[in-house]
Formats: sequence, structure tokens, C-alpha cells
Amino acid sequence: MSSSLGHAERWSLLLVTGASLSVIANTFKGDGAPLVASLAFSTLAFSMTYAFVRWSGPSFVKAGLRGRDMSKLAPKEIPEAMGAVAASVYILALMAFIPFAFYKDIVAATSGGGNRDVVLEVTEVETGRFLHRFPHSKLSSYQSALNTLQATTILGMADDILDLRWRHKFFIPAIASLPLLIVYYVDFGVTSVVVPNFLVPYMPRRARLIDLSFLYYLYMSALSIFAPNSINILAGINGIEVGQSLVIAGLLILNSSLYLVPFPGNPVLSNGYATHPHPATDSHLLTLYVLLPFLAVSIALFIHNKYPARVFVGDTYCYVAGMTFAVVAIMAHFSKTLLLLLIPQIVNFVYSTPQLFKLIPCPRHRLPKFNARTGLLEPSVTPWPREKPPTKLQTTMFLMLEKLRLIQVTIDPKTNRISTTSNLTIINLWLVWRGPMREDQLMRELLESYFTYSDNEESVIDHDVHFRPGIGADGHETFTPRTVIYDLKGGFGTLRKFNALYELQDEAPTGLWEGMTTTHRQPTIQPSEYQRKLDLGLPTSQLHDADVRYWSDFNRVYYNPKSIVQLNEYELNSQIMPFEDWVAGEDLFRNLDRDFDLLDRDIRPFVEECDHMQGFQILTGANDAWGGFAAKYLDALRDEFGKMSIWCWGIEDSTRVVRQKQLQRACNSARSLRAIGQLASVYVRLAAPPSSLPGYVNFPSASDWMTTALLCAGFESVTIPTRLRADARKRGSLSLLEDTLNTSDSQNLFELQAKFNNHAMNGSNGGESNGRIHADENAPHDWHPEPTHFDLEYLPRLQNSIVSDRNHVFAQVECERGRAEHDSFSLSLDPEDRLRRRQNEESVVEIFQTGLRFPLLETFPNSLFETNRDHENGLDISAALSCNSRMKDHVLELRNTTSRLMPLEEREAVYSDLSQLAQHYSFGWDEGSDTGEDD
Repeated sequence: MSSSLGHAERWSLLLVTGASLSVIANTFKGDGAPLVASLAFSTLAFSMTYAFVRWSGPSFVKAGLRGRDMSKLAPKEIPEAMGAVAASVYILALMAFIPFAFYKDIVAATSGGGNRDVVLEVTEVETGRFLHRFPHSKLSSYQSALNTLQATTILGMADDILDLRWRHKFFIPAIASLPLLIVYYVDFGVTSVVVPNFLVPYMPRRARLIDLSFLYYLYMSALSIFAPNSINILAGINGIEVGQSLVIAGLLILNSSLYLVPFPGNPVLSNGYATHPHPATDSHLLTLYVLLPFLAVSIALFIHNKYPARVFVGDTYCYVAGMTFAVVAIMAHFSKTLLLLLIPQIVNFVYSTPQLFKLIPCPRHRLPKFNARTGLLEPSVTPWPREKPPTKLQTTMFLMLEKLRLIQVTIDPKTNRISTTSNLTIINLWLVWRGPMREDQLMRELLESYFTYSDNEESVIDHDVHFRPGIGADGHETFTPRTVIYDLKGGFGTLRKFNALYELQDEAPTGLWEGMTTTHRQPTIQPSEYQRKLDLGLPTSQLHDADVRYWSDFNRVYYNPKSIVQLNEYELNSQIMPFEDWVAGEDLFRNLDRDFDLLDRDIRPFVEECDHMQGFQILTGANDAWGGFAAKYLDALRDEFGKMSIWCWGIEDSTRVVRQKQLQRACNSARSLRAIGQLASVYVRLAAPPSSLPGYVNFPSASDWMTTALLCAGFESVTIPTRLRADARKRGSLSLLEDTLNTSDSQNLFELQAKFNNHAMNGSNGGESNGRIHADENAPHDWHPEPTHFDLEYLPRLQNSIVSDRNHVFAQVECERGRAEHDSFSLSLDPEDRLRRRQNEESVVEIFQTGLRFPLLETFPNSLFETNRDHENGLDISAALSCNSRMKDHVLELRNTTSRLMPLEEREAVYSDLSQLAQHYSFGWDEGSDTGEDD
């Protein structure tokens, strides 16, 4: 969280602070002035809390008061116990308000006919120094409330710092409320309870009052204990502690306002009080003095604590919030009414009782479990010790409660006993009823019947583009990628076709053989520690190179079973039948397509779900057998979807190998380029890893994990315009991007480039980005963006290759992340400008900007890039697809290297097709020329 205030925030807070101080300075006259002063102090408290929470956050983190938000895909440390800041400002506001609350009484009691300039009339006149009796009882009530809240604040801070045991702090709130109870006994002393009208006929002598005597004081002490702890127990998701406190505080303010504001239909101030004030008016006015500043500091804290939370509130706020409600209920004599507003907290406490009293195992934290694969919250569970499983009576009760959907249990198939039960909190119960859901949605549903929550954190990404809704085996809605993944036998690692969302089992086929059978199973691949923690909902930590064996070891999502297709004909890393020959990939596709019709089986179900499909994206190996498989697959797609955009990203293994294998890879790359280049709408070759890396990229090993992370940063960033929401200022589609890049209607080979704007070598000049000075309001009207220079190039190069330094950019599509959309100049060319620049052989550049940074998850190598600042919120990446004249040199280089290595029957065709492809990228005087020798 940034500790600095934004420009708009700073001026807004200064304006509110100035207005508040002006109102406070002008409240020394007239009736009702104390309430106006209270409102002014409240707005001042809001400004102070908002600013102090922001400014003190780094200090809290430095002091060790920090925590990780485990209900996020990328948990990060944020300041904790920030409720202490809100509580401190709240206490100071209450103390500073004391002179204003009793200003009229102070003037009247001390004027004495001349020692003050202002003399107010009083109705009850005595003699001498008792000209006006000062309301000591009101001041005592207010100060005792302040003492109680101060003691509670100290308790909360001690708990945040020392992590007190519950048995040590349980009765402290009751002791803290003693000053208030003593004032209540002396000032009011009523211990009777009003019997509801419908119960009066059943009471002895039809009594309407029941005197509880000293039991009433025990009840108020118990309320002082329950209210703070009830707010603290109903916690565990962003904004829920402050959210429920805002709801209760708002309802209490409304309740007290009914005693002060007469209006038609007011159920409290009826005709009988039209000319005389209600007896409880003064008590409820004191209640507003206490509640208004609490509401203000809570709103300021909620802005920082709502989803996604930038701070945690800690125990201090929970205790002070609950005690505030108990204090005003005792002061205004409606402690019984408060229980009606605490019904959710009471239900939560009653539901939690079996765990709180250790009848069921109770972990220290019972917050919902975050499923990193789905991004949703699920009911958390507590395991039963094997040595002490549930008794038969408990088992029967749990199974009955499960049928009533009041609990969730898991049965161990080996022992047929209950192994886990869901934690007993109202939040987990809601998830049992409603199913897994997003954290912000869960908070809204828990509060929506009282509180309106504005979701200002809506993602700029339209997740429906790459994800599809569905129904899991348990009937709950799922959200899985729109993808089909083909891999060899053993390539999926620990990834299962049927997962926690789709626990389906195919029926065993009934064959004709009735004799004995013997089953041979390969050794089971044990899940990695990271995957095990994900499955159990436990906190995870940063992955490292040694933790990754398969790509599924860093997978964080569930897949639909139809997305996982294992090809059993070849085995991963086989020494006997390696999957390296390009022709072997062609043959594999032909055989499978003949038997199963792959497009009908694997592709069509996903296509039929799409309403506005942009096209297909194929990611494949290009310099091994996968290139042949992908070429035949793309050929079938083109036959079926002739006019659809089909983008292919060909990944070429560029690690050093023996010369014979290197030449085989080059031939496979040439075959892929020839075949895919004639079929795909866009073909982008990607080196894995790139041959030349800028200095800010740390690449200690060429592991698949590090390589795919580097490729992902560029690939994901340059395609982000195709996933922006419809209301984005500027968004793109696959067809729009390819139309921009294809300047001659025959160019489809493009180069991926990237640059990391916050690397350690960058300067601090905020006016320059990616080597281009952005235009401002003084720029000429005919200004157009020029191609940016990028220092990370993904295009594969052969060893000892020589490529011309001359390069003309025909067209370039750029995406800048971590940057707000620029309003002062156009980032797009209109059709006329685009046509004119093409005819003049000028570069056509389209720029997309988004404030969304590249996210850094725990599965992404944390040391891959050297950055010059804290990058927990992500990386500012700029990426581009470029159509340039240098592509001709790369194609001809590949042609010349492989032409003599090809079999005779395909040598001439490959040579001719690659030569023709290269000519599409000629520029100027070089157009029509060729390099190399013909056969």
C-alpha cells in the first residue's frame, strides 16, 4: 500500500478539514449547536483517520504489525492492527468534543450576571452560585463512557501486540464497563423489563414490568463482554468487521434520531410529545455524540479494508466497535433493543458454541478456505484426529446436520468415518448454503440486507473471454478455462482429468473376456508440496526452480475434464520413441483424427458455447514433432472454420544440443514455418529461451519453469487488448490486431517484443516511456505515434546467424501495462491516416494502455527481473507484435540453413515456399532481391 495520498485525495481532505474547523469555530451560539459541532468533529475525524491510516501503514509493517491476505491469488503482506489508528482518532475526537457538548451549560452556570459577555436565559433559577445547575449527571455519563472506551482501546492494542489468550482477556470488558454501570445505578437505577403486550395475559397478575434487580447489572456486564467479542468472532474476510459495525452504527443512529426529529408518522414522537420533549431526548442526544465520530472513522477505515483490502483492522477496532454499541445502549437505556441488532452475531455465537467449548476440534483460525485454482472461497474444515474420531452419537448428529445443510462433512473411504467437518461460523455456513463464491460477493451477501456496497474494484478484464461457466459434480457453478490441452503420456504430471470440481468416474467397460486379468500400473506421481497445500487450502509459499518437475506443479486452476487429452501413443522423454520427428506428429494426428474425429470430439463442444468467438489461439512446439501435429490440426481447423482468425504461437527449443539434433530442430522449424505460415492468420515464432537477454533479466537456468515465465510475460501482455471489457476506452480483437499488422494483405509472420519499464536500469524520468516521448497538449495536431524500441526479443535465431541491422517497421501493435489511458492525444489512427501511412511506406502504430500490471503470483519466479522498486502489485510491462523487414532475413536464413538437409522430395517445395514468404517483408530498394544460392 502506498503511503502517499493522491492529488485528489489530498485536496479533498484539506477541503473537508477546513470546512470542519470553520463549523467548529462558529458553533458557540444557538440551540442545537452541540450536534452541529459533533458532525463537524466527525468529518474532521474522518479526514484524520483516512490520512493517518495511509501514512502510518509502512511504520506498522516495519514494526512487525503485518499480515498476509491469504484469500488472494497472490497473497501479499499488508499493515495489520490499523484499527488502532481509527480508535485513537475516535477517542481524541470524543475528548475534544467535551467543551462543545456542554458549552451552553457552562456559560449559563458561570455567567452570574456579568462575568461573561454571553448570558443565556435559564428556566430554573436558583440563587447565588447555583443560578444554573450544571448537568453533572450527563457529564459523568459521557466521561464514564469515554473511560470505558479508553480501557477497551488499551485492551485491543495489547491483544494486537501481545496476542493475549482468551481466558486472560475475557472479563476485562466487564471491568472496563464498571464506571458506566455505577453512573447508571446512581443516575437512573431502573432494573425493570417491559413485558411485550402479547405476553401480558400470561403473566402473574397481568404484570407489565418485571424487576430483575441486580441481575440486570449482570446482564449489562455480559452485554459488555459479548458485544466486543461478537464483532471479533464474525470476521475473516475483507471488510466484514467494519461492514457489520457500520450497519449496526447506522441503525442505532436512526433509532436515536427518532427521539429527536418529529415528523408525521414518527412511531416515537407521537402527538403527546408535540409540545414537550421526550424524556429520553437527552440520553439519545448523548448517544449521537458518541456514534457520529465512530461512524466517520469507520467509513475511513472501511475504504482501506474493503475488498481488496489494503490494511487489516486487527482486534483493537473489533473491541472498540462492540464496546461502543454496548456503551450507547447503556447510556440511552436500550440495552435490550441492542440485542435485536446483534441477531447475526448471536446466531454466529450459538452456531460456534460446539467449537468454542471444544466439543469439536477448534483451530485457531476458522476463516474460509481460498481455492487458488478457482479463485473462490470455500468452507474451511477442521480435521478430526485419527486417535480420537467422532463418537457414534456425534457421527449421527453430523450426518443429520449435513442433510439439513447446516454442516459439511467428509467421509474417509478407508475407515468409513468422518475425517473432517466444516468450521462452525456463520461465514462458513453461508458458503455451505450458497456454494463457493468470490470474497467481495460473500461480504456483500452477508451485509446486503442492511448496507449498500459499491463495487469499485471491478476487473478491467472480461474473464468470459478465456473462461467458461459450467456445473460441477456437486451442482455448484464452476469457472474453467476455454482450452484443450494435448500432451504425451506422463506429461500432465499430477494433474488429474477429473478433479475436485468434476469427480466423475467412467464406468468400467464390459468386455467379452471372462478369464483372469492382471493390471499393471505405473508408479503414482506424488503431488508437489505446493499442490498439496493448494488442495488442502493451506497457506502456500513462493515456488523455486527445484520445486517444479512438470508444468502442472505450478498450475493454479481446475480444468474441465474435456480440456485434458492425453496421447498415449508416445511417452514423455522417451529414449526409445522420442517425439521429435516432424513427420511423426503428422502421422499421429492422421491416426487419431481417423479414429475419433478430433475436432468434433474436442473442439466443437467449446465452440458451440461461444456467442461471439474471436478466433483460435494455438500454442505448440514448432521444432519437434508437435509442429507436424499442429500443422495438420490447423489444416483441419481452417477447413472447418475458413474465415475465422487462427493465431499460432510456435515455441522453438533453443537450448544448446549436439549439432545433429540442432540441425533436426532447424528442419522442423522450417517445415512448421512453411506449413503453418500458409494456414494461420498470424504466426509468431518464440525462442525458448530467447538468445539475447537484457541485463535486468536473471536467467540462471534454462528450466522449463523459468522459460515459460519469460514467455508468459510477453505473450499475456501483448494479447491483453483482446480480453478487455466492452466498456474499456480502447479494446481490440484478434481480427483487429491482425488487420493492423498485415499492411500488404499477405503478411502474417510477426515478431514478439517486450520491455520492462520498472527494471533497475530505468531512469526516473516520468515523461518518457519505452524510448518515446509522449505528446502533451502542446503537441501538433498531426502527431502520430512512432514504433517503440524494445530490448527483449523473442524471435528465434540460429547459432552464428547474421541478420541485417537495417529494419523497417511496417506496423506495430503495442500494449503498455501499468499506465493509465492517455487522454491528451489519440492512440489510434483513423482509416484514412492508416491508408496514407501505408502508401507512403510509413510505420502504422496502434497503442493500447491499461493500468493493470502483470500479476506476480507465487508460481512466478520472484527473481526473474531486477526491479528498482517494490513490485508486489505487479510489473509494468510493455509488449508489442511487430511486422518488420527484418523478418525476411530470418526466413531466408532458416531456408538457406536447412535447404540441403531436407529429403529430396520436399527440398524444392520448402525452398520455394519460404522464398515466397520472405518476399512479403521486402522494403524499398531491397524489394525483390534475395540472398543465398538456389539449387
